[in-house]
This record gives sequence, structure tokens and C-alpha cells, in this order.
Amino acid sequence: MSKIYTRGGDKGTTSLADGRRVPKNHIRVDAYGAVDELVSTVALARSIAYPCEETRQQAALVDAALKRIQEHLMVAAARLSTATPEDLNMPTLGEHHIEELEKEIDEMQLATGALTSFILLGGVQKATTLQLCRTVTRRCERRVLDLADAEAVEERILRFLNRLADWFFAAGRYVNHICGHTDEPWTP
Repeated sequence: MSKIYTRGGDKGTTSLADGRRVPKNHIRVDAYGAVDELVSTVALARSIAYPCEETRQQAALVDAALKRIQEHLMVAAARLSTATPEDLNMPTLGEHHIEELEKEIDEMQLATGALTSFILLGGVQKATTLQLCRTVTRRCERRVLDLADAEAVEERILRFLNRLADWFFAAGRYVNHICGHTDEPWTP
């Protein structure tokens, strides 16, 4: 890309990956745009430092996963940017990507222990940003579901997003745990 701007969208349209032009508020653009927002939110989480060196070493699992998650989200956004991703020879999300998230969730929950009640979110900045990633993931999931109501969407993308929101919740608790913050129960 020699220039960032193309002027192609000045009248409120954009090109999908297959070359088709649609309004910028098209349901498909909203879906992959929500994934793009999530990629940026994950970038924010990656940029936040841990309170101490020992914590950073313990959190290697989280840090390595965040970059990998961004890469998987880029694949999801690309596939959502066209109704026919198979025609464009795009990379795919595999079942192993979902299984990898599940394995990491289990590992983090083993360290933090199971929940016994709802909790109030908080703790260190890295953990609260991971919880923000969780809520952005849930909104992203809703936008992709909106698209799935109107057009075909790969079921694996929806399953990945659902599991990813769980991963962010577990990661936020895990980061707080290794930083010495305990869950604060919500007592209604």
C-alpha cells in the first residue's frame, strides 16, 4: 500500500475482500470492524506492563497468547470480510485454535481456583484491560451473530469468539492472582 488513503470511501462505501462495494454500515463491515476493534483492544492489553519482573515471568503464557490471539483475530476479520473466503484462499481458524484456548483456560483456572460467586472486576491495570478485552469480545460476537442471521458465517469463528471471551476472563483473574490480588466477591 503506497498510500493510506484511497478516497474510495469518501461517499460512504467500502470494498470487501472480494472486490464488492458495500455501504460502510453494512452488516458485514460491522462484523469485521468489531473484530478489528478487538484486535486494537488486545494491542492495548499487550502494551500494559506488569507491576514487577517476577510477575512478567509468571505471565509468559498470557503474553505469548495475546500476540497469537491478535493473529487469529486477523484471520477471522479477513474471512468475515467476504461471503466467499474459500474462493480467496485465505488462512483459516482451525479446531486446534479453540482447543488451545481451552487448554490455557484450564491452566489459568487451576492456578486461580474455581469461582464461588460473581466477582467485581478490578485489580492491576493489565488484568482490568483483559476484562475490557472480554467485553469487547462479547460485543464482537454479537455483531458476528447479527451477520450470521443474515448471511452465512463460519460456525468456527463464532465458537472461537465465544471461547476467547472466556479466555480473557480467566486471563484477567490469572494476572490478578500472580500479582497478589484476590477476587473481590460481589454480594448483592
